[in-house]
Amino acid sequence: MIDGRALFFAQNILSLSLKACEQFAIYIKEGMTVRFLLMLLLFILFGYSLALVFTNHADTPVDLLFAVVPAMNLGLILVMTLGLGIVVGLLLGVLVFRVVQNGWEIKRLKKELDVVRARHIQAAAAAAAATAAASNITVSPVTTSSGASEPPAPASHG
Repeated sequence: MIDGRALFFAQNILSLSLKACEQFAIYIKEGMTVRFLLMLLLFILFGYSLALVFTNHADTPVDLLFAVVPAMNLGLILVMTLGLGIVVGLLLGVLVFRVVQNGWEIKRLKKELDVVRARHIQAAAAAAAATAAASNITVSPVTTSSGASEPPAPASHG
């Protein structure tokens, strides 16, 4: 069964963690940093792990299908599986997020490529129009200050 001292210790750790959360709730509202919140979460997780170890002190053998681990403390097994789950979850989360982030980057770059292509087509069309306009030189009559029209001046290229 449960040892009275272990239960008392686990309850004290959990109550201290809750009191710390209540006391720091004021600071969180005032704009605490994410680093502090992560440290607080880590402290609470550590307290929870200790409570698991002290409240679940029965020895349990574990069969891993390829090996049998000798009987060990159930609390330690729970903490190890919790830690392993957190590590695997973080690794998978980082990998999945990287894949999603790469997908977003590819979509953004495709949109940017379409915009650049459209600008390139517009610039090429404008350059072709300017070249066509330059090759078809039209001469208009020049009027003098007296209002009489003079013969057109020859176009000079230079």
